[in-house]
Amino acid sequence: MRPVYLTRTLFGVVAVLTLLAALISPSPAYAGTAGGHEPPPPKPPSNDLGSSGKTGPAGKAGKGAGANSATAGGVASPGTPLGMAAQLSIGGLVPTKAGALPLQVKFCAQSNPDFNLGVCTEKTTIEDMITYIKSLPDASGVIYVDQAYSTGLTPPQPGLVFDQGTFTGAGPTLVTDLTVHGGIDYSLGTQTGTKTVLDQPVTVQNFNALSKFSMDMFQFNISGYAAGDPAAAAVNVLSSYHVTLTDLAINETSTGSGVIATQSNDLTMQRLAVLDSHGGMGISIDHSSKVLLDQVGSTSTSTTGYGAYLFGNSDTLTITNSLFNGNVNDGVFVANQVGNISLDGVTATNNKVSGTALQSNTGTVDIRNSHFDNTVNGIGLSVTSQIGSINLDTVTATGNSSIGAFFNTVNGPMSILNSDFSSNLGPAGLKLNNSSGQVNLDGVTADGNTTLGASVFNQSNGDLTILNSFFDNNGGGGLSANVIGGGITLNNVSASSNVKNNGAILQTFLPSGSLTPGIQVSGGNFSGNAARGMQASSTGEIDITSASFLSNTTDGLVLNGQDSQFAINLIGVQAVSNGGIGAQVSFTGNVQVAASIFSGNGKGGLDLEYNYAPPAFGVTPPDSLTVNLDQVQAVTNGDYGALVNAGLSSGFPPVNLFITNSNFDKNTGTAQGGLAINTFGSVILGNVSASGNAGYGADITSLDLFINNSVFNSNAGYGLVLNQSGNAALLNVKACFNGLGPVDLLSGTPIFSNLNTTCPAAASEGTHSPLPAEAAGLPWQTIRIFTDTNQGTGRLSCQMGTRILYLQKGTPPAADIELARVDLPACLVPDDSLVSFHGLAQAGLPAPLPVGADFVGPAFNLSISGQTTLGGAFTLHFSLPAGFNLPAGKKLAVLWFDPAAKQWIELPTYTGPNSALTFPVKTGVFVLVTK
Repeated sequence: MRPVYLTRTLFGVVAVLTLLAALISPSPAYAGTAGGHEPPPPKPPSNDLGSSGKTGPAGKAGKGAGANSATAGGVASPGTPLGMAAQLSIGGLVPTKAGALPLQVKFCAQSNPDFNLGVCTEKTTIEDMITYIKSLPDASGVIYVDQAYSTGLTPPQPGLVFDQGTFTGAGPTLVTDLTVHGGIDYSLGTQTGTKTVLDQPVTVQNFNALSKFSMDMFQFNISGYAAGDPAAAAVNVLSSYHVTLTDLAINETSTGSGVIATQSNDLTMQRLAVLDSHGGMGISIDHSSKVLLDQVGSTSTSTTGYGAYLFGNSDTLTITNSLFNGNVNDGVFVANQVGNISLDGVTATNNKVSGTALQSNTGTVDIRNSHFDNTVNGIGLSVTSQIGSINLDTVTATGNSSIGAFFNTVNGPMSILNSDFSSNLGPAGLKLNNSSGQVNLDGVTADGNTTLGASVFNQSNGDLTILNSFFDNNGGGGLSANVIGGGITLNNVSASSNVKNNGAILQTFLPSGSLTPGIQVSGGNFSGNAARGMQASSTGEIDITSASFLSNTTDGLVLNGQDSQFAINLIGVQAVSNGGIGAQVSFTGNVQVAASIFSGNGKGGLDLEYNYAPPAFGVTPPDSLTVNLDQVQAVTNGDYGALVNAGLSSGFPPVNLFITNSNFDKNTGTAQGGLAINTFGSVILGNVSASGNAGYGADITSLDLFINNSVFNSNAGYGLVLNQSGNAALLNVKACFNGLGPVDLLSGTPIFSNLNTTCPAAASEGTHSPLPAEAAGLPWQTIRIFTDTNQGTGRLSCQMGTRILYLQKGTPPAADIELARVDLPACLVPDDSLVSFHGLAQAGLPAPLPVGADFVGPAFNLSISGQTTLGGAFTLHFSLPAGFNLPAGKKLAVLWFDPAAKQWIELPTYTGPNSALTFPVKTGVFVLVTK
């Protein structure tokens, strides 16, 4: 036991007594409620935001004003108080009687135990009755004790001892069932609501496995023990089976404890109130098995006092609808339990050390509908060295002076649902250390803590999943997670407005060859933090989808991919108005950024840095990597729009860039401008704008370069600065009104077609025509066409582009598989034109394929009403089939069928690791082949 010292005041004792008073009534508590159980009281409202409340991702209710602490006098207790405060007052509730003692104890044998109808034996004292039943052949039956029972001026010593080993009857089943009822109205023969008062302790011992003992409706006022008394507590259960204690109130003011049970089996305590105010513990149970505490209240204000101390027990431990408040040590302490632990409806608040501490236990831990709040000098809920699964549901651990809930060295899966770990003063609201196994958090709140909201450190051999949870307004950071051997998944998580650190720090280390995604973030808000919105690092794939990183003091999002075998994907990301860079990505594998906004940041919008490291021994390095930006908006940043730095050296796998349907406009930095690219691979730009920048429009160093249907107008520097070691091909490009000139060609072979450098002033070419990514935050309308219907139509718009997805339905839960994609820019044809898409099998092609061309598929016919030749190029993207391997000596090619010449024409085709891309300027039939 840990020595803790507390100066006990009369006020504190009265508060505790008032709490405990509510636990016991003569009839079962919670009568009229479902199953006889009433749920625990609701957590008092927090005042972390005053009356203004707070908002976050869908599903989080606002917080109102009010005190956050649940003081002893303010915590509602189960049941309805019926005078228990008076019953537990110091000194007892019934004065000692003088004079001769009446017959107040009756024993009715088990054969006919009814008080009124049975042939029963009466005695003056309980001691006399114990002496009587010891001599019976079978001491089974019921002992009735009058509610006005008195031991006289001087209680007999030692205390009451029910010891089956002293019974003299024959055989091992000397007592099959012995019950002791207090609170009897002796004149009526019925049990009333008034408990019988005992001034002496009770010991129950040596009841064997075939026996039962129960005792109910007594109050113990214990102020001392006689020399040689076997009792160490008001109620003692030693080496016994099947003992039930019900409706007992214990006021222990001597050197003992309230209840001690040792080496007993099948022990039940119901509606039990204990106040130990001198030298012991409220309830102590050790080396016993199958323990149930139901509707128990226990407080110990002694210097070593625990509410409940349970050590070395086995089988099941169940505690329901109980209060352990205001203890000098832990409210509940459980150690070396071999078996399952279940806490349901437990309140352990305002304790000096821990609300509840579970140490070195083996078995499942289930904690539901429980509160561990406002510890004076410690942790709310602590679970250490646990072997077995842990499940929490509707738990609070708030307002504690240290950690709210602490789990250390846990070997087993963990689930925490609908729980609150807020307003704690220690290192974290929720802290998981050295845990092993799957961890799931759903509906968790860790807000307003002095330091960190939640920490998961060195989680191993299992994934971490966090859903619908909140880590906001903490004095340090919001969420910190470090996982070894598993991945991290966040869905609809908020880590915002944290005062001194990042919203979220995520790190995963996966074993070589693992196919588990490293980090997956879907939805959520990581905004307004004093440092970064999110910082994440993984040796596996990183996927960030539909998440917001807004107005953080430094960077919005910082990612570090550490394995060239895995990609980084940003889909539907908003990194806006951050003090530093919107999103900074260090990549070693492929990168995809789509439908995302990186605007209004103090420095750059999007920064992609190639940081290639050779793969593990035995893993073949990739021939090349791909960076694909589609529908990206990086405008009005304080420095550059987007920077791609992939020029390590020619000795590394080259990085090929595909940038389509994107805007890099009005950035105010003079060094890089709108778009800056440095790579040893090829670059393809389609439907891109880099206009109105304070520096260059686009500065591109690469192997080959192809720019189609793009705008680089009104930049302070050059519209385009090109430095190629191969070809620089420009088709349908505008570069007008730039301060230093349209194009600065530093090297490379120029292939320019329809390059407009003298746009007419009347056309207002100082700004470009709106591209899809600018259209009211909804860059594109999407038409989905599935292979089972194989065709679809839609209307085209000058306000936004149109994307046609050709899909094969996936069998749930598998996702749909994209076969092909067509991106039609805004105003490619007159507004409100009708587009039609029709999938084709190889047999449905308008002519046989050329010799040497092998069908890969898919194939389709794209038509636009009244239009054959378009006002610019569109993007056609074929996805390669799963497991596709390009035959040796072959290449991929996209063919278009020329209806006038009745022959197939090969289009310029650009290939990535999983796709083929081209930019047609006419509609018609298209097919993917190898040749």
